[in-house]
Amino acid sequence: MALKLIFPFVVPLCANLLPDVPIKDLGPRVGAIEAAYTAAACVASLFCASMSDKYGRKITLLFALTGSCLLSVTFGFSTSYFMAFVIRGLSGVFQGAQPILRVMCAESSNRANEASMFGLYSAAFWLGTTVAPILGGALSTPADRYARFSDSAILKRYPFALPGIVAGAWMAISIIFSIFALEETGRPAAAGYARLDGSATPLPVKASMVSSVRQLLAVRGPRIVLAGWFAVMISQACFDAISVIHAATPIDVGGVGLTTPEIGIALTISALTLIVLAVFAFPRLKARYGLVKLSRGSCCFNGLLFVSMIAWHPIAKSIAPGSSRITLWLAMSLTLAMRIMCQFPVMCVEIISSQSAPTRSLNATMSALVSLCGNFAWCIGPLLSSSLYARAIARSPESSSAFVWLSLIGFVTLPAAWSLREGEGWREAEAAEIFDAPDTPSSPSTPKRASSHA
Repeated sequence: MALKLIFPFVVPLCANLLPDVPIKDLGPRVGAIEAAYTAAACVASLFCASMSDKYGRKITLLFALTGSCLLSVTFGFSTSYFMAFVIRGLSGVFQGAQPILRVMCAESSNRANEASMFGLYSAAFWLGTTVAPILGGALSTPADRYARFSDSAILKRYPFALPGIVAGAWMAISIIFSIFALEETGRPAAAGYARLDGSATPLPVKASMVSSVRQLLAVRGPRIVLAGWFAVMISQACFDAISVIHAATPIDVGGVGLTTPEIGIALTISALTLIVLAVFAFPRLKARYGLVKLSRGSCCFNGLLFVSMIAWHPIAKSIAPGSSRITLWLAMSLTLAMRIMCQFPVMCVEIISSQSAPTRSLNATMSALVSLCGNFAWCIGPLLSSSLYARAIARSPESSSAFVWLSLIGFVTLPAAWSLREGEGWREAEAAEIFDAPDTPSSPSTPKRASSHA
């Protein structure tokens, strides 16, 4: 929720904090605000993975939720661009615990219910992605839009504070629920890891984080997964950043001229559609084509969606003031449909990555590396796309060069997806040990070696 919450109002927020900067020059500064979050998460992901191994998954997750709650509330009260940038970066530090959620899903499931578990994980993620734009778009500048808030001096002074307050309250409820209902799925590193059913011998004590990273990167399978994840995520990051900037930029400057509520509605419709497809369509497509083929087939849309954005500005410019915008919304719907198709490779690679660690003791490290690559992509993507867009419209409002260059980045995901392979990881190795071993109790001898990707 924290990542997408500011998307509908980040442009007017920066314009409010930087009144002397022309709106056409806000692109890099908006991209920096968005990138600060993921840059900090990129740095913190491995630390949070190590912390979860040492102190447990649950305590690490609660620590992250508490920090995100406080900083989400604080962000809306920023009085300067520098303050907003620092708070956004600190919020990203607590986002570094996100890979722990994937680890907990993997450790609390087995081969029989793994698909259902990760399906619920994806649905919960996109539900937060759906709610966040609604809050950001509907609750920003409430004193100017809602009569009940028109006399609030605080909301007049801080027009973007209410979305963070409501999001913080939601996170506080999540913290309380997690304290009493969430179960620990891992054991401290000093005790190793045992399977949840207690049927297997605990693994040896986990090595240092540096040693774990070296073990993973020495295997070809995890390297390919990390490269594929980075390629997919940088394309997604570029689109999510430039689409919001392009939509909010005035028509006479080279954009589309949508209002903040309209941007929130567009993001919400996209997320709701994705939830439906993730729950109902994705399992069937995965069963029919497999993870690798589905990823390869849908990656072609990563480049096409940037090409489709070239039509937004000419269509918006051709519409007379006060006339229906149905043509513009149809063009944007086509792009958002492609964006939804581009999410299939994300889900495919995410499942493959959760299976690719050779042993359970490397699972948290692998999840942290996946998040590190994704956050690094989200750090580069907004800066890259917003800078290209700012330079393009500075030369000419009609310029589409930014979308052409970004489409090339999108098409890079094709060879990355083509290199993916499904292979046995820690879960398959443990399953083989449990189901293929004799009925006698497991001895504390060296566990079977997990096969790596070809």
